[in-house]
Amino acid sequence: MESKSLSLPKLLERLLIVSAVFFAALPFLATHLPPAADLGQHVAQIRLLADVADGSRPELEVSWGAPGTGVYLGMLALSWVLPMGYVGWAALLLLVVAWAGTLAWVAVRRERDLASAVLAGIFIFGASVYWGLLQFIAGWPVLLVWFVVVEGWRRKPEGHSETRYLALIFATAVALYLSHTMWLPVGMLWLLLRLPGAQLTLRRFLLLSLVLSPVVSMSIYWYVDVHLYRLALPSQAIASEWRLLPWERLGLMELRHLVLGGLRGGVERVMVMVALGWLALGLGMAVHRRWTRGEVIVPSQRVDRQLLGLAAIPTAIALFAPDQFLMTILMPERFAGGALMLLLVALPAPVWAGSWAAAPRLVAWGIAAVFALATTASWGIFAEECDGIDASISQLPERPRVLGLDFADRSSVILGRPFMHAAALAQAQRGGQINFSFADFGSSLVRSRHPTLPKWNPVLEWQPDRVGDRDLLHFDYVLVNADEETHARFLAFSKGTAVVTGTRFRLIRLPNGQ
Repeated sequence: MESKSLSLPKLLERLLIVSAVFFAALPFLATHLPPAADLGQHVAQIRLLADVADGSRPELEVSWGAPGTGVYLGMLALSWVLPMGYVGWAALLLLVVAWAGTLAWVAVRRERDLASAVLAGIFIFGASVYWGLLQFIAGWPVLLVWFVVVEGWRRKPEGHSETRYLALIFATAVALYLSHTMWLPVGMLWLLLRLPGAQLTLRRFLLLSLVLSPVVSMSIYWYVDVHLYRLALPSQAIASEWRLLPWERLGLMELRHLVLGGLRGGVERVMVMVALGWLALGLGMAVHRRWTRGEVIVPSQRVDRQLLGLAAIPTAIALFAPDQFLMTILMPERFAGGALMLLLVALPAPVWAGSWAAAPRLVAWGIAAVFALATTASWGIFAEECDGIDASISQLPERPRVLGLDFADRSSVILGRPFMHAAALAQAQRGGQINFSFADFGSSLVRSRHPTLPKWNPVLEWQPDRVGDRDLLHFDYVLVNADEETHARFLAFSKGTAVVTGTRFRLIRLPNGQ
């Protein structure tokens, strides 16, 4: 009688699939305020959308159908079932889980080793997550779906199947367009690279062009629109900038910041070395088995040339793109982590025979688990550093004018400026006006009808020490992140009243406040 129990390899495979998603979600259990700098600004867009709808913010407009606005539809749906204070947390969680799950799905579909997919999930937690680049994160799972759809279409399905694939191509192209401005060009480049050998008849080419032309046309229209919007404000007309040359980005320290760059300490450097070692060991073992021992290599231990080709696009961008292009910052960092993830899945994984066959998968699982736990612990400490944010927001009236000052801009566990948009969290829950808003950018869903320079110092979100008496005249409250000495000094300077005290984040009501 045949046993219905799962074999160890099958059990490990299922464990790895579940683990890929679980490890991505685990850090979110530590806090409802993830260390994602721009996250509050994205949630604030949903509140501003409601304000435009009820007519309370006539100076704003909604850019329906603009690229990069798709993620806000999901956040709008979340705002109907969750408190606004949890919308950003849920949105980022779902995007990260979708990225990890889609990568595992592609790995299974392409017969790749799931151990590599689990290990690759570590590099989800890079600059895009820690800066809260939600639209860009949303594009990664869509790009993976696009890859599968294009490869299916290339097989030249006939009849109804080709119609279905063309419909999928259109839908996925729209999803790329709505995720972020840069993702549609990346998707189109991959499609162009895959056209040779696709048995492309004139009819197939015309049908493909007909399907894609509306999406490409919309992309061009909105690119021109956003460019003209930015030209209206000289402060937004920023030239391209290269901080490092391509070969300088390959050092261990720089590579760590490119592919991860979120946690302080040495854990990220170790993860980068593990990933590079995994790639080298897997390739070396595959070459040894194939060319030295003459063994037949199973599909999961071969190079997936198509996935490797896809990985080449973000890899090239990560190496050669400027650090800043127009108003898009962190260009190499946006692509580097995802590129390494694709390389890990595309290239052979290490394999042992006999009783050690499960060893690589267990090692990959263990390494990913350690990183997930380290990230969770760091996010828990970060949550403690956010002490006072929720209490301050709860004391605000509806539609206040709030100035955010991030004096204590460094976290003990998180790199970058994770606190800089705390005032946007107040706007997301209470509405009103803040000193720096994504509504001032032409690429946002909700933006100013007529972009103008603010009446206060426009650099206060980056340089709070430059705040002056005249800046305070335009606000009712100040949300201050500072140490005890700076809190006392600023309270005396502002001549305001402390509403929340004894915490890192404190709320001050100014003399002209409500």
